[in-house]
Amino acid sequence: MNDITKAQYEYVAQPCRNFNILGHTSIIDPWDGREKYVLSNFALGATGTIVFIDVLTGDGESFVLPEGNGAWGIVNWHDEKLVIGTCVDQAYLHVFDLKTRHWAEPLPSVGESYFWQLTIGSDDKVYGGTYPGCSLMQYDPAAHTLVNLGRVSDNAKNLYTRPVYGQAPGYIIVNFGFDTNGLKAYHIDSGTFLPFSTPGAAVREINEKFICTEDNGVLAFYDPKSLLPIEDNGYTEQLKPKAVTLPNGQKIPFIPWNNNRLAGFRGQDYFIIDAPPSKSDYEKPLDIKLKPIPVEAPETEVFALAPDNGGHIWGASGFGQTIFRFNPTTGEYWNSSSVCNHGGEVYGMVFVGERLFMTSYVGGDHIVYDPNQPWDQLNNVNPKSLQSVGPDLIRPHGRSVRGPDVAFGRAGGPNTGYTAVDFRG
Repeated sequence: MNDITKAQYEYVAQPCRNFNILGHTSIIDPWDGREKYVLSNFALGATGTIVFIDVLTGDGESFVLPEGNGAWGIVNWHDEKLVIGTCVDQAYLHVFDLKTRHWAEPLPSVGESYFWQLTIGSDDKVYGGTYPGCSLMQYDPAAHTLVNLGRVSDNAKNLYTRPVYGQAPGYIIVNFGFDTNGLKAYHIDSGTFLPFSTPGAAVREINEKFICTEDNGVLAFYDPKSLLPIEDNGYTEQLKPKAVTLPNGQKIPFIPWNNNRLAGFRGQDYFIIDAPPSKSDYEKPLDIKLKPIPVEAPETEVFALAPDNGGHIWGASGFGQTIFRFNPTTGEYWNSSSVCNHGGEVYGMVFVGERLFMTSYVGGDHIVYDPNQPWDQLNNVNPKSLQSVGPDLIRPHGRSVRGPDVAFGRAGGPNTGYTAVDFRG
């Protein structure tokens, strides 16, 4: 590095901080005997974390993973261990001892970049799917060993195994894709993969009575012990809701909790609520109070930058769908909540007058935010999602571009202009 380069660049701050929660579970923490909601956080450009939230007090703790950006997969193994799978460059399996608060030696999945969702099988071992090998992995908590059970799909273009299900006794049900989509059943005793259900089907629910699959809206039911087709027998009416509805109409997945409660997360927030009284109530907007995750968010990768007219630098996080504002003079910074309802990240940022226009993956969203007005993204007021071009076009490689005011006429004065973006599938 020459003297000119040294004079041009200097370190000033790490103003981009956010959560990107990919998985969650619940525990009775042997450390203190209290109920905890556990979040698995992915930190792009940093090391991932797990967050414990005390259900009664709302207090939080954060524990840094031994290695890797973070995880989709997390399971509670008998309130003794948390088993966590990471991504993106190298898939690691991490095991956190809840009694000692210590991490076991990380176990790499050779040749794999991603661990997706994890599940516990009827043999009490932990199973998970991978990318790009389309494999099923088996972890033995007693021996602390990780074994690759082989490719799930015979189609070499299928790179994904996600998600996986361990509720059927003697089997692990695995979704594979995405060149062709389908299901396989791994028979635990014989160690073989068996065809299951119809091509393109996905698991809707597994319990002690049935396995339900869905293909283009058509439901099918199977015996969870034999995997043979069975009649509906009223099972359609017994299917459990998978999501609750926020006041803005957005549906959020949840996990069931003790004492008829539900827990879930949305962006930088979480909730724990009493379950609605009836199945139909899950479709209605509920009075759900979102609470901020009660620990400090880690520093994460900056993905886009834009200056405003007041001397601030604005930026977007590499993953987590948030933005930040940084004051180079004072060093002060602010980080937002989610700027839209989809996951992913903001690719493009450009100011037109006082307003910030953004383009975002994964929903193909075009968004506008006015920093001078109160934040109300939940009701799509500010930031406001103007239009989504997904699912056909989802990744705005072209970022955001400000064009001449007169291109399509003026709607609000000389600073209105327009923004354009190149979206791709």
